[in-house]
Amino acid sequence: LSTRTTVYCAPLDAYIAVPAVPPKYLRWLRQRRAATKEIRHMMQIGRHKNVVHLYEVLELVQDSKSTMFLVLELVRGGELFDLISSTSSASQRRREQQKADAAAAANANADPNAPGSP
Repeated sequence: LSTRTTVYCAPLDAYIAVPAVPPKYLRWLRQRRAATKEIRHMMQIGRHKNVVHLYEVLELVQDSKSTMFLVLELVRGGELFDLISSTSSASQRRREQQKADAAAAANANADPNAPGSP
């Protein structure tokens, strides 16, 4: 059951009905706007070596729902997140080892007569 308010609109010189819009529909509109904005950006970028190419957008509209299908470039080689996380953890281990090596070298080259030396 939707509620409706009647108001006078001076620019139109008429009374108009303003129906209440269900919150669920407003959420759907916001999500759709965000999705179409992202799709528009992908289409504007075009071909770029670091961006998956968007070939086509198809939409199936039904009475109770709407579904978007994105036809994207096939990218081989696994999940990007897995690659980044494995690379960053390997890099982090290398940095920690380099710090340890630098500290050991600094301690080995330390002047035994310097203040604070054991």
